Amino acid sequence: MIDTGASKKSTIGYGQYLTYRTTTNDNTDIDITQTRAVNVQFGIGLTILIGLIKVKTLIGLVNFHMVKADTPFLLYLTDMDRL
Repeated sequence: MIDTGASKKSTIGYGQYLTYRTTTNDNTDIDITQTRAVNVQFGIGLTILIGLIKVKTLIGLVNFHMVKADTPFLLYLTDMDRL
């Protein structure tokens, strides 16, 4: 799903990550080294960042910030422009 600016980062919810991992057989590890370096904000509230995963998409490799929220893959417009 294309994110027009609500979160300011390409994001994915943890539950969506688990589904992605089981349906694609992709054993992508979660990078937790930057959990304190990045804030993910939806509207006026912040959510807890679990980690970062890199997902190969049709337009290139995208860094998705995994959060403790019920959200699908959100591809931020800036990432689309970059790729």
